[in-house]
Amino acid sequence: MRVIDDGTPEGVHPGTITHTVTATDDETNYPEDTELTPVTLEITDNDPGS
Repeated sequence: MRVIDDGTPEGVHPGTITHTVTATDDETNYPEDTELTPVTLEITDNDPGS
């Protein structure tokens, strides 16, 4: 994951990571239409004042 260190204090807030299969070498076990569960997480901002 990449994030932007923008200097804007945002404090602690929720985030969601979603996944998508766009190519596969194993269509039998991992077809491109595989549904993956999103991951919800807590983000702690490192900018001063957050």
